[in-house]
Amino acid sequence: MNVKHWTHSLLAKTIAFFLLVVTACTAAGCVLGAVILVQEGFYTRSEEQIVQEQLYYMAQSESRGIVRDHLLFQELNIPETYENTNFRFELFADDSERVFGNIMDASETPDYKFVFHSSEFTNDQDLTSYTMLVKIDKSFPFSDGYSTISGLLHFAYSMRYAVYVIGIFSAFLAIACFVFLMFAAGRREGREEISAVGLAAIPFDLLTGLLLLAAFIDVSAVSNSYFMLHDVASVAVLVLGFIAALVVGTAYCMNFAVRVKLGGWWKNTVVFRLVVFAGRALRTIGTGLSALFRSLPLIWKTVLALFAIAGLELLSFGMFYYDASWLLIARFLEWLLLIPAILYLALVLLKLQKGSEALAAGDLSYQVDTGRMFWD
Repeated sequence: MNVKHWTHSLLAKTIAFFLLVVTACTAAGCVLGAVILVQEGFYTRSEEQIVQEQLYYMAQSESRGIVRDHLLFQELNIPETYENTNFRFELFADDSERVFGNIMDASETPDYKFVFHSSEFTNDQDLTSYTMLVKIDKSFPFSDGYSTISGLLHFAYSMRYAVYVIGIFSAFLAIACFVFLMFAAGRREGREEISAVGLAAIPFDLLTGLLLLAAFIDVSAVSNSYFMLHDVASVAVLVLGFIAALVVGTAYCMNFAVRVKLGGWWKNTVVFRLVVFAGRALRTIGTGLSALFRSLPLIWKTVLALFAIAGLELLSFGMFYYDASWLLIARFLEWLLLIPAILYLALVLLKLQKGSEALAAGDLSYQVDTGRMFWD
């Protein structure tokens, strides 16, 4: 099957469209991943340091939640909740009184120690301090959040350089698919000519306006979700928003490619139609005013011209009375137009004067060239 058959094949275009979405999403994900890797120091720190930092923040948040539940809700089964997890702890009140724990071996050295005060969770005057000794089982015998985050960080660290290769390859493949789709846009099996179907009948600027409105809504949703990536729903909105923008944007580009191939794409726009309508209306009005002006005697034409000049001067004074420099510019432009008109009028009068002198001298054969004279 040659290239021509591929560009006319609906199956080939569908596959290319699907590959474009997948590879573009992959490339965008690689870019986002690379940015996060740089920000989190994956190229300047060891894997162990990165994992320890994340486990520290998770353990701190977990410990705060345990103390809060103990003080506010008097939870008694907290140790049982963490029985089959990699999170082991002992809670002490005022550094000596053991409150509860999930039996951390006393011979083990805790990984983290967190101190909280009851005033952080309640409004009473109790100043009891609570100490959390935390030990994370690094062998991860249980499947929980700690084992999951450790596995994800290990995978991210191992892919910190491969992400660039995958991203570049995906970007090139996405560009190739996009070029193919633009070339295949409007081509259908069994037809040699370009076919305009679907959205091609909608005025292009109207379609563009609708697309920009949809893009604004999509970007607003995606940008709000970008700053809340800790929420799974926000991540889903971010991904779905990007995919939707990619699909709609590609369809828009294919639609534009069809219009370009058909030629005169600007003619099917609301702006072009309004400009044509306005041009015809102005031409009609101008023709009517010109006919009316020609039918007036010379004296009335002169009066109207003087009134028009006076009106323009009054308008310029009204618009730029607060700034003398703009008044000077307006007056300069006015005289820039009046001087050629006055010189032209002087030449016309000179021709008429010579003709009058010739007629007065009895030369009845003398002719005055009025081909370039206006009005009467």
